[in-house]
Amino acid sequence: MTEPRDPTTDLLIYAATPAGVIAAVSAARQGLSVTILEPTRHVGGLNASGLNTAERENMGNESFGGIMLEFYRRLGRHYGLESPLFRWESKVAEATFEAMLEEADVTVCFETRIHTVVVQERRIRRVTSSDGREFSARYFIDASYEGDLMARAGISYTWGREGREAHGEALAGQRFIDDPGDVAAYGGKVVIDEPIPGRPYTPDGKLRPFFTPMDEIDIGKGDYKVMNYHFRINVSTAADRIPIEKPPGYDPERFAVLREYLAQRPDTQFRQLIDVYPFPSGRYTVEDDGRTVPHPGEKWELNNKQSAIISLGHFGGQFDYPDADEARRAEIVADHREHNQGLLYFLAHDKAVPAALQAEAQQYGLPADEFADNGHWPYQLYVREARRMIGQYVMTEHDVLDSRRKDDVVWLGTHKIDCHHVQRVAVSRTHFRNEGRIWRLNN
Repeated sequence: MTEPRDPTTDLLIYAATPAGVIAAVSAARQGLSVTILEPTRHVGGLNASGLNTAERENMGNESFGGIMLEFYRRLGRHYGLESPLFRWESKVAEATFEAMLEEADVTVCFETRIHTVVVQERRIRRVTSSDGREFSARYFIDASYEGDLMARAGISYTWGREGREAHGEALAGQRFIDDPGDVAAYGGKVVIDEPIPGRPYTPDGKLRPFFTPMDEIDIGKGDYKVMNYHFRINVSTAADRIPIEKPPGYDPERFAVLREYLAQRPDTQFRQLIDVYPFPSGRYTVEDDGRTVPHPGEKWELNNKQSAIISLGHFGGQFDYPDADEARRAEIVADHREHNQGLLYFLAHDKAVPAALQAEAQQYGLPADEFADNGHWPYQLYVREARRMIGQYVMTEHDVLDSRRKDDVVWLGTHKIDCHHVQRVAVSRTHFRNEGRIWRLNN
C-alpha cells in the first residue's frame, strides 16, 4: 500500500474538541507533524464553550490519567492550586488548550470545514475543505462531535436509538421510567417520568409544536431520535453583566405551556426550571479526596433540568441535526439559541411571569469576560450525541453493565449511563410526559 506523496502532515485531526486537542498534543510529542482542521474560531469544544466540569463526581479515579490529567493540573495551577482542578471557567480552559497546542507546535486551521474526503484502497488519502483547500496525511482522526469526517469517508454509521431486539438491550428504544427500580437515585431523589401538568394541545385542539402524540410511542422501538440539545449557557450576576436581549424571531407562544403552568403555580422558582451551577465561579478548593469544590462567585453555568415543565433542553428541535448538511445544522443551532435565549428573556420580562420568578431571572446576564467575539454567548451547541460508527464491534449496554472485563483494554472510562430525555409526549389534553431518559449506575 503506497503512502501519499508529500503529505501535508503526518496526522490530520478534524475538530479541536478536547479529544482532538489531547490527541494532537500526544502525537506531536511523539514526533509527528500534526494539523487540526477546526470549523469554528476557537479550540476546546464544549469545555471552552460553557461546559465547565469534568463530572468527576460521577467517575472513578482510574478514568483520569495521561495528558488529560495534565490539562486538569494546568487548570489547578492557573487558580493557584497544587492539585488537579475539575471545574473551571471557559476562557481559562480555552487558554490552557491553546498553550498546550502551541507548545507542541500543532498547526490549527480555524474556520475550516471538511467538504469532501478521498478514499483509496479503503484508506483516507486526503480531504478538501469547504473553501477549496486540500489536505493530505498519513493518518486521520475524526474528533468532531458529529462524525463528519467518518461520514464523508463512507464509513457505516447510524444515529438515534436501536430497538431492544437489535442487541438484546433492556434499556434500548423508546422508554418511560415507570418503575423506581429502573433508575438510580438522582440527587437523592428517584426520578420517575410522571405526567407533567401542561396543555400539549391548543384551545382549538391542535397539537403544539415539538410535542409527540402518545399513539406514536411504541415502547422498546428504535427511531432516529437523539436526546435533547441546548446551550450550556454561562451567566453572570456581576455589575458589568450583559443584558439578555430579546432574540430575533422571538415568539412568546413558544412558552405557552409554561405560561399556563405559572398561572397555576405562581410560587415556581427559577431553579425549579433551570439548573444553576457555580462551576465557572473562578473560586475553588480541592478536597483531600480530589473533589473540586466551587465556591459561589458572580459567574454561573446553566443546564437543562430534568422533568421541569419547560427547561433549556429543546425537545424535538434536535432530531434532524446528526445527519443534516451545514445549512440545515445552522438553522437548528439558530433555533436552539432562539429557544434558550427566548426562554431566559421570557422569564425576565413576560408579564405572565410571577414577580418573584421574574426578579430571579433578571439577576442574570451574560458574562462580560466570556465569548466576547460571539456576543458573550457560548460558541458551540451542546450536542450530546450524534452519529455513531458501526464498527467490527458495537459496544452495548451489556459491555457497560455486565461484561466489563476485556482482554484488549487500551483505556478505562467510567460514568453512569446518562441519557437525557428525547421528546415530550402528549398523554392527555392536560398532561405530557418526558420520554427517553436513562440514568443507571454501573456498579
